[in-house]
Amino acid sequence: MSLMPLDLRFALRNLLKRPGFAAVAILTLGLGIGANGAVASVVRALLLRPLPYGAQDRLVSLWSSWSDFPKSWMGVEEARAWADAGVFDGVALFQARQASLTGGAEPERVGSAVVSPNVFTVLGVNPKLGRTFRPEEAHDKPAPVVILSEDLWRRRFGGRPQIVGSSVSINGAPLTVVGVMPAGFRLPSDYASATPSQLWTPFEEEWTGPYAVPPRGGSHNYDCVARLRPGVTLQQADARLH
Repeated sequence: MSLMPLDLRFALRNLLKRPGFAAVAILTLGLGIGANGAVASVVRALLLRPLPYGAQDRLVSLWSSWSDFPKSWMGVEEARAWADAGVFDGVALFQARQASLTGGAEPERVGSAVVSPNVFTVLGVNPKLGRTFRPEEAHDKPAPVVILSEDLWRRRFGGRPQIVGSSVSINGAPLTVVGVMPAGFRLPSDYASATPSQLWTPFEEEWTGPYAVPPRGGSHNYDCVARLRPGVTLQQADARLH
């Protein structure tokens, strides 16, 4: 231990004689610490902290499986059939997209998603302001409504409570804001996206009324999340769907 002060003075003199090397060494050390800190933050956010959903232990992902596609997206008719299987409280669909905001501030491109009207209910998250979508607002000509993230609401619209009921221009069309989701809300797919969704619109599919599942499930366009009914295990749900 008595040699440590001498070693430190020797190292300091050498670094002062070679400032370029010292700068590189310090930068490398800083980058290493920063990278480790970033990785630790991601691990803590995704693995250690609970996801911001209600009763998240009841949430499951669903997907289609064919002989040539072992894991594929879901179709609307498939999702509605699974919702009628008796093992879920709800089955919801969503698809990531991009949206252009115009009017007022500078035009901006942000992550967005089209969703089934029940996606927020299935995930167990209530809006901070306003309401979520109604079932009749999703059909082949969806209602001109939108829900904003809290971050987008504060950053672009000044956090005005009067935003609910007002019109915003998205992809060149006026949409009425019906709700604002709380800070930190993300769709499951957003956790792996460089541009997580900041606004949501009803998808262009019929979500109510009669339906029939076409051959091979029809068009497979959506990610799917479902909520197990109380008392139903994952194994029971899996057996029922097969």
